[in-house]
Formats: sequence, C-alpha cells, structure tokens
Amino acid sequence: MEKKMKAYQIKIAIKNSHPPIWRRCIVPSGITFSQLSIILNKVMGWSGYHLFEFEFYHLELQIREDDKSMDFVPFGNFDLLEASETYINEYLEGQEWFTYTYDLGDDWSHRVTIEKVIRDYAYNYPYVIKYKGNCPMEDCGGIDGYYQTLEILRDESHPEHSDREDWIKYIAYDEEYDLESINDDLRNSCFVTLGKGDTRRQIEIYEEISESNTGLIGSKSGKNKKKPIKSNWHTTDDTLKKLTNLYNTYIKENKSIYNNKLADIFAFYDKEDIREIAAYHNIYTSSDWKKSVLIDSTVEKMLQPQVMKEAFILFRDIEIEVFEKVLRGKELSELEEIILLDRIYDTGYIGIQEDESIEIPSDVIEVYHKINSSMFQADRAHTSWLYDCFTFAALYYGVVPISVLVKVANQNKQMSFDKESLIKYFYMIPEHYRDFEIVENRLVYKKLLGQEVTKFLEWQGKDKPYYIPGEDEIADVAINGYFSQDKKIIDELIAFFICHNVSPMDAEILSTLIQQEISMGCELCDIFDILSEVDISFKNEKETQKFVDILSNVWNNTRTIVNRGYTPNEMAENNNIFSGIRKGKFKVDLDSNTTSIPVFGMPNGIGGTIDCNSKKIYPNDPCPCGSGKKYKKCCGR
Repeated sequence: MEKKMKAYQIKIAIKNSHPPIWRRCIVPSGITFSQLSIILNKVMGWSGYHLFEFEFYHLELQIREDDKSMDFVPFGNFDLLEASETYINEYLEGQEWFTYTYDLGDDWSHRVTIEKVIRDYAYNYPYVIKYKGNCPMEDCGGIDGYYQTLEILRDESHPEHSDREDWIKYIAYDEEYDLESINDDLRNSCFVTLGKGDTRRQIEIYEEISESNTGLIGSKSGKNKKKPIKSNWHTTDDTLKKLTNLYNTYIKENKSIYNNKLADIFAFYDKEDIREIAAYHNIYTSSDWKKSVLIDSTVEKMLQPQVMKEAFILFRDIEIEVFEKVLRGKELSELEEIILLDRIYDTGYIGIQEDESIEIPSDVIEVYHKINSSMFQADRAHTSWLYDCFTFAALYYGVVPISVLVKVANQNKQMSFDKESLIKYFYMIPEHYRDFEIVENRLVYKKLLGQEVTKFLEWQGKDKPYYIPGEDEIADVAINGYFSQDKKIIDELIAFFICHNVSPMDAEILSTLIQQEISMGCELCDIFDILSEVDISFKNEKETQKFVDILSNVWNNTRTIVNRGYTPNEMAENNNIFSGIRKGKFKVDLDSNTTSIPVFGMPNGIGGTIDCNSKKIYPNDPCPCGSGKKYKKCCGR
C-alpha cells in the first residue's frame, strides 16, 4: 500500500444531460489543472485531443492553457491563469464547485462538485467510485447533437440513419462505460509521485503516456506562486481600492508626500505595485531587485519624455483638463472629476496627499511641460479619439474595413480623418496598447487573429452594412464598456431577478453580463448556463416563459457583433437596408432539446428571405444562413 496522501472526492456531471451522465471519483492533491484535465477526460471517457477550460464562477476566474493561437488574455470580467502552472489544492479546498469545459467547439460543459477533502487517501492514483450513463461520442455537435444522433440511430427510416451508423463504426465508438478498465488505466498511467511539481502542458503529458512513460509528478506543497492575469473589469476596481488604501496608509503612518517627487510617492508603494506601474509602461524589472533599485530604475524610465508621451497620448480631452486643473493647483470638488483621473493614476504619475487631495510631483510637471506642445496635444486628441473608436469596433465589429472606421472616426465633427491619417494615428498608439492589426485594408481585432471566426465574421455579415455610432455613443462605450443609455432596456430583467431573491446590485451585474453575452453572439442555451452557474432556476414553464419574454426584448434591442453593431429590431424595421426581413417575435420551444433561434437575426442566405418566427435547428441540419455547411460547423459553432 502506498503512503497516504491528501485527495479530493468530486462528482462530474455533463450539463443538460437527461438522464444525467455523471461520475464520482477521487483525485490526488498536488497536481496541476493540466494534469487534472487528463484525469477528468479519462474518468468521463473523452479522448483528450480537444482544448479545455476550467471556470470558477464565484471567483471570476478561468484556467486554461496558452495554445499560442491567440493572445493569452482574460475575456470579459474573468481573470486568467495558465493551467500547466496552477495547482489544484487552493481552489478545490476553497470552493464548492467549478465548471470544466471539454472541446470548446462542441462545448461539453461539466459541473464538478467538490464533495469532500480526504486527508488520508490510501492510494496515489485517481479512482472512479461510481458512474451513471455512457460517454457521448465526440465531434457530434455537443449535447444536442448527441441526443439527435441517438434518435436517428433508433429510427431506421430516418434519411441519415445509414450515414450515422457508418460514422459510429468509423470512429469506433463504444458506448459502454467499462469501470474496471477505466480504473486500471488511471492506476497505471495517472499515479502521482510528489516532488517539485511538473508544469508540462496537457499535450506533452499525453505524448509521454503514449510512449509508456506513465505517471504524473505532483507538488508536495501544492502552492501557487503566480497570481492571475487580471481582467480590465477587476483592474478598474483595483484602481479605486488602491486610491482608498493609499490614502489610509498615509494617515495611519502619519507621513506625507509633500516632498513632491515621483520617487517619494513610490516609497509608499509595495514592490508589486511598482512592478505593475512599470509593466504599464513596458519597462523591464526583475523580481530580484531591491525596492530602492526598483524605484530608481522605474522612475528614471518614466521621466523620459518619450515614455510619458506614450502614456499620455491615449488620454481623452476631459482627462487632460482635470489633470491640468490639478497641475494649476486647483482643487477637485466633484467625484466625477476624481474618477476621471483613474487612468492617469494607473500610469503612476500622480499621488494622494494626507488630506485626500491629488498632487502631481514636481519632476513629473517638469517633464510634462517639455512634451506639452500644441502639436503633441493635437496628436493626443486625434489618437485618443481613434483609440476609443477601436474600442467600439472591437465590441461590435471584430473585423472592419479601414474605410468604415474612417466614417466612424469622422463622427467627431472637430476632427477629419482619411485613410492615410487614420493609419498614421493608428501607429502612434504604443504597440503594447494596440488591440487591432491592419490586414489587407481591414482592421482585425487581435483576439480573432489566426482563428476561423475571423473569416466567419466577415462572411456572416457580408451583406450587411456597418452600424455607424454617434460621437456620444462611441465615448459611452469606450468609457463604460457598453451602451449605458440603453440601461432602460434591461431594467425589466433586473426587476425580474430581484423578484427571484437576487440582490439589486447582483441583479444589475447579472443583467449587464447577459446583455454583453448577447452582444458577443451567444445562444439562448448560454444564457441559461449563466443562470445555472448562479443557481437561478424557474418553478414551472409559465415562469420560464416570462423570463424568455423579458429576455426577448433585451435580445432584440441589443447591438451585436453578428449584426455589425445593429440590433435585431433595427434590422427588422429598416427594410431599405435589410430587404426581406420583417419585425418578428423571439420565440422558444421549451420542450425541445434542439436549438431555437430568432431567425430574423441571421443572414438572408442566397436570394431568399428570412422567416421572422423561431425555428428549431439541429446541429447536423444545413445552416439557415445559406453557407451550405452544417449548422454545428457554421453559425452554431
């Protein structure tokens, strides 16, 4: 018998499976999330050749591997960790459940419940205790495609019956779950030896196992040294907290920053805070440096005119106005003015006095006067405005011709852009702040580079014009991340959640999150997944239909990336632009496992019109957009 070790008893259930498909098993501690993904795949019956992701909803944290196909950056309001470098102990002992997604295309989503911590597990390998249901076949279009396939296999008269049978034989699918064989495999290939730990990625471990180099190396301590990459959402929250905490620290220590030098401000910061400021300016630092060395090196670089220019080039007129008001010694009396200094505070160029007033160090003022020419201010005004236009384009276009973005930029009547000037100011944006790349007279959002979704977005909207927002709309989205003036659209949704025992603040956050998901092109099932994550359920079909009716109003009035910034209602009402589309009602078939889509929100297809009612569509049906592809390989991805 092996030496006893800590382990976790968990239950893994495939979401939306009826009857439920689940496994109860034990996994040893000290392993990484990459290693855990291999264990979960073997436990469930997955082959493991697809991408995976872990999500801890209540921590607003996602854990996945950097697959090099796109920037390893957080999405939405979720922070991000690298799975191969993060050990499970901290999270499996601090949370009640998490979500494991296998195959990000078919979206096999599992709810993993942490049932208990076992302090004296007698073995050093994973072990399946109990199971229910067989593992679905892969690449079938997710849970809906799985049930559709089973239905077709049972119906010999179905036109696809023969093809599905041949496919099942071709992929050598074996539906029977062999508990004894699975446990033998776990015992022989996934036994854990504790040591310094192993940060290899999933594919590397699979390759070793395939060559009979079995076993996993775990960490004795299981402690995580790296902190999550913070989302923009959390970075903003942290800035406000730092402003408060910094002031409280000054009061507590009875110290002041009246010496008015940048280095004096940094003396009150932690090393981690200084390194964050240095990273903002793309300044190299080392974790081995003493605090004094870190301060001297960072301050020296920050006080170089070019570094300050690159930081200030993205600040808006209203932010510069407040900054220069402080520079002239004027007090800020309104909270709105103080909030406008958030982004400048992030640069590290301002500090807070004991009396809570904002002060700009004298050496910062000196350098600012050097760069503060009329030419710089003109470049700053144009570049910062263009940067806000890019923010809008990222959220509502994804891919956009330069000619269209010129139209967007020219909504600011105080400026004038053509293709050449737009490209000129584009390259004035520091490279590490650019979210777009210029590709063949188009600007492409970096998160879409190298992915099929780029071509998909271009094709899906090829017959649609781009929504051109007004100047106020662009500024609103850039500052708030969404159309704040459209909040009235989701007020009914907020009220609905409050009636379901959700606090007003959480109801507003949840409603905003749902609208953002709709904006990025989610499906109805994704919305219900969000509700499941926060444990919101409905008592009966009437209550569910009420939610769907409210949601339909939000859905039909939300600007989406699929429609190039237009809402479904605008598309339906503007017959001059969108011929053949009528205003319709968003409907849902509550009794079906198929997907019900608001088809007026889809492209015309080839020479046809769009039915304004809802339509059930299966993963293997032809896509209603007219591409000729199956739905699961096209709009249903």
